[in-house]
Amino acid sequence: GLLLDTEEGTAIRGGEALPLTATEVRLLAFLMERADRLASYSQLAEALHGSEGAGWEDLDARQALSTHMWRLRRKLGQDAGGNPYIVNVRGRGYKFVSVPD
Repeated sequence: GLLLDTEEGTAIRGGEALPLTATEVRLLAFLMERADRLASYSQLAEALHGSEGAGWEDLDARQALSTHMWRLRRKLGQDAGGNPYIVNVRGRGYKFVSVPD
C-alpha cells in the first residue's frame, strides 16, 4: 500500500519514503480523503489555495495543476498490481483509486 505522512511530507510505498513537495502533499491528502470520488480542477485548486483557487478554471491554471499532478503521479508510480494510484478523468479532474485489501 501507500501511506501518507503529512507531517513529514512523504508518502511511503512498499517501505520506501517518497519525498513530496508541500503542494504534492496537499493534493494527495485531498485526493486520499475523497478516495474513489472525482475531484474537479476547481476542487483541487481550492484545496491548494482556499477560496482564491475558485477561479482556476482558465487554461493556464489547469495546465499548472496538471503539471503538479503529473509529477505526483510519477513519484507515486503504481501499486503492486500495476494500477496507478491516481487516475485522470479527461477534462474533468482526478481521483485516487483505493485498492481493496
